[in-house]
Amino acid sequence: MSLSRLHRREFLSRTIAASTLALVSPRAWAVEATPTNLVLMLADGLTPRLMDGVDSGLVGFLGSATRFPRAYLRTALPTSAGVMESLGAESRLLMQASLEKRGYRARFMCREGDCLAEAERFMLAREPFFLAVDVGSRAFGRVPSLANGQRSGLIGANVEGMLRCLDRAGVADRTLVALLGGPDRDSVTCEGALHVPLAIRWPGVSKPGSLSEALVSTADLVPTLLDAAGHPSSRSMGVSLRRPLGGDLSGWRRVLCSEIDASNGRLAEPRRSIRDERYRLTHSLLGGSRRSGHPEFELYDLSRDRAERRNLAGDTRHRAVELALRWRLRSWRERIGDPLLDPQALWDIA
Repeated sequence: MSLSRLHRREFLSRTIAASTLALVSPRAWAVEATPTNLVLMLADGLTPRLMDGVDSGLVGFLGSATRFPRAYLRTALPTSAGVMESLGAESRLLMQASLEKRGYRARFMCREGDCLAEAERFMLAREPFFLAVDVGSRAFGRVPSLANGQRSGLIGANVEGMLRCLDRAGVADRTLVALLGGPDRDSVTCEGALHVPLAIRWPGVSKPGSLSEALVSTADLVPTLLDAAGHPSSRSMGVSLRRPLGGDLSGWRRVLCSEIDASNGRLAEPRRSIRDERYRLTHSLLGGSRRSGHPEFELYDLSRDRAERRNLAGDTRHRAVELALRWRLRSWRERIGDPLLDPQALWDIA
């Protein structure tokens, strides 16, 4: 082999090696991906039933987002608490600290006096940003009505207004927008007290106008927002919804657990609940005591009995389902360190 051919082969080898290094080295590229802005719209008065309505503002947003009809609270809310509380104080602080480390401006506009104009000014100031706003409050200059139809119209108009703000600011195509509503506060069932409406529009990830059958929790919202910001969190109890938003449910959870401890601002009968694609099992931790208004275990077939009228717990035909869900619920409580696993702690409130 001639010397020139050796030189040529060595040159090609070095060129290929350098190209490969450039592909795998994060320092090889000077241009970074555009940060994803984050908008979280909260609406206590928006129940799952109202989300099914035909309000034009909501229909417009839902047509561009992925909706999760199987979304549930991680912890049931007391009457005095807003839906923001469902994210958990620790998770909110973790999210804010993580976003600020990545240069995000963060603001929670859930107080009286804020308005759409102020939200738009915040969007225009600097990117990237995180903005949480209560689209069901008087902060938008309208007085909410207790009538369901009018309340839905208020929320829909404010959702539509927020989307117009994003369009005018020129950031809609690089902003994740999530809409989280609240449960039916009048419901006497665990399903009704925990079920919430949720829809997310994540440009380039979610499928416009789609429905996801994934079982999701409000605990999944913070990991999703952090994932969009390029800062996945391993400390959170939830999981990013990136894959379900894209239609991938492979390996996704098959059961979802929640807890109920408070009602009307006071400690209520503590219960732990688990549901799969068909059944809901609820464990009343004080079942059988003087303070309990429920049997220790309740099992309902939600495909036939969403009103939870026929308790199947103890029915031999559903014994295998009951035992499997009881075991999974117990395992979850051990994993999260449920303090009421301690008999003394339970005795203190009995």
